[in-house]
Amino acid sequence: MSNDSDLAEPMRVLIQEFQRTVGLVATTKQPSNVLLGTGPQIVRELREGVLGAAQLPARLQDEHGTVSKPNSW
Repeated sequence: MSNDSDLAEPMRVLIQEFQRTVGLVATTKQPSNVLLGTGPQIVRELREGVLGAAQLPARLQDEHGTVSKPNSW
């Protein structure tokens, strides 16, 4: 899950040299052309709200105490 073109070479190696199936889950509506150029077999867009729905709550409490995410997050 990325739109970072730095991952193009690892994707290319997996696809071309190791014949692995590679999927790209883009974090924007338009995936990176560099990443698309590597030939991923699966391309999906991360739908709005999906990532947020998968996050832990702002505060968690257990028998050891409470953990809170920083306000800056």
